[in-house]
Amino acid sequence: MSLFFVSYRDAYRVACLGVTQKDWSALAHEALEGLDFDTAKKAFIRVRDLRYLELIHSIEVRIHLVLTDILYV
Repeated sequence: MSLFFVSYRDAYRVACLGVTQKDWSALAHEALEGLDFDTAKKAFIRVRDLRYLELIHSIEVRIHLVLTDILYV
């Protein structure tokens, strides 16, 4: 177990107070790696990175399809 917990949502709230585009991008990538898709999407919207937004959407669709298959088998 890790000694500290990273809250990407808290980091997002702090970033809203004013950070650079580079910081937004770093937060977006960290949140994506941490599988916090909601925060990652919000941060990628801030930097207008459509490529990663499409990637996240694709991942979410696949997760939904897998979960749907599991529930109805």
